Amino acid sequence: MGSLFWGGLLIVIGLQLLFNALFGIDLPLLRIAFGLWVLYWGLSLVMGTNPFKSSFGWHHKYTSQSVTYNTHTTSSSTIFSTQKIDLTTLDFGMQHTISHNTVFGTTYIEIPYEIPVLINAQAVFCTIMLPNNSTIHGGFERYQNVQMGQEPILILNVSAVFGTIIITFV
Repeated sequence: MGSLFWGGLLIVIGLQLLFNALFGIDLPLLRIAFGLWVLYWGLSLVMGTNPFKSSFGWHHKYTSQSVTYNTHTTSSSTIFSTQKIDLTTLDFGMQHTISHNTVFGTTYIEIPYEIPVLINAQAVFCTIMLPNNSTIHGGFERYQNVQMGQEPILILNVSAVFGTIIITFV
């Protein structure tokens, strides 16, 4: 990030000098750059990773996508976009734990009806709709269709901030 920071800073200073000398416009570009840096830092803290770099799983930003999970994917994120996640193609001969985060976006998650599932949903200023049509707007809720003595085949951990997650059985 060092070269990106210094290069961006030099570009901002150069633009500030050009606008001031050529047009007599005194824009607070350094303040704008500082504000963008603070926003970047905040997004990094909220997501626990670099918000503009995918280091694990899938991260969909600014696009609408449809995703089919495989057995090697354990996490994904939807950021400023819409994403449809199909979990019906997973191999349910073994237990899967999947985490998904939605920030300022919408995610539709499809789960096979016949498998035992445990869903841990955490919501902050958003809407999460669970398969039993209960809706969370803030806080934590757990949903399970597991029978007594049965282990869940799919453990789904979802969280949303200023977004929407809709989980349905298909």
